[in-house]
Amino acid sequence: KQRARGTGVGAAAAVGIAVAFAPAAQAATFEVNSRLDDGDGTCDATCTIRDAVDDANADAASDTITFRAGLSGTIVLDTGELPIDSAMSIQGPGPDQVRISGDANRNNIPDAGDSRIFYVETDNVGAANDAVSISGLTLLEGYDGANDGGAIYSNDSDLTLDGMSLTDNTAISGGGEGGAVLAYGGDLTITNSSLTDNYGEEQGGAVYVDDASGAPTHALIVRNTTMSGNYGEDGGGVYVGAEVGSVVIADSTFFDNEADDGGGGIQIEGTEASRALIQNTTVSGNTAGDAGGGVEFEDTNDLGLRIENSTIAENVAGADATGIGGGLYRDASGTGATVLSSTIVANNTDETGPNDLA
Repeated sequence: KQRARGTGVGAAAAVGIAVAFAPAAQAATFEVNSRLDDGDGTCDATCTIRDAVDDANADAASDTITFRAGLSGTIVLDTGELPIDSAMSIQGPGPDQVRISGDANRNNIPDAGDSRIFYVETDNVGAANDAVSISGLTLLEGYDGANDGGAIYSNDSDLTLDGMSLTDNTAISGGGEGGAVLAYGGDLTITNSSLTDNYGEEQGGAVYVDDASGAPTHALIVRNTTMSGNYGEDGGGVYVGAEVGSVVIADSTFFDNEADDGGGGIQIEGTEASRALIQNTTVSGNTAGDAGGGVEFEDTNDLGLRIENSTIAENVAGADATGIGGGLYRDASGTGATVLSSTIVANNTDETGPNDLA
């Protein structure tokens, strides 16, 4: 990895002492030109995705990883997850062109032979909450059987996913949160993406976000994104823990997701910095075993929820015969306002029959 070098010199005029300052690392671009996984650790004549990530991790500069024009197909990770240890931007050519699979043993079954795809923790080399962006790729068949985040685990990092497809990823056993993505202690932004058929054994069939207690500065933003066919015990599509600062879900669709407990499409435990917002979004055809076939909102921090210009329809709560709130369930213990503006809530059912709100 070649980087420009330079020196800074400062003079202490009173005593005539020259002081040299170390140069800041310069950002570089690495081009993946192979569909192999493992390489030699250097992005040279042959540059695998692992080579490129290894080089980008060499220092804290925000490097860019691209893919050679015409490169297409599936990259299967044979040697484990890809660690992202510093800020970087991974720019794929489109989710229909390049796919990265965690199915190392190629048996099409999520099992111990497979791996998660990305583990993001920028302060290993850079600083906490440095920015990482991943775009234009399909991530599939990621698996974590001991922790969380089937395709991506993001820890204390600000992660943006744009123009992505995340499908058939699994998180089970020791954690089981975030079938496709788990983000803890950082912003998570998902735009122009599709998250389908992911499985989280616990919360967050597709997405799980939370933060440490007393750190309400981070946000979940979901825009122009579809989540469908995902399963989680709570939050079949997305689960938001009570320590997240703010939530904006806009211009998106949650369809045919399932939660064994609450929040078939969306479960929000609460927000700590501002009222949660669902805007211009359709939540339909989702199922919860208990409360909130479409949306469950706990309002733990009493800041409330606003839903505007949206549709919540044809959802079911009570697959286990104890459900309430077929469309939207709001926990009565919270004191923040739940505001519905220009929103349709219709044709939802729970154990009692037609029941849109509870």
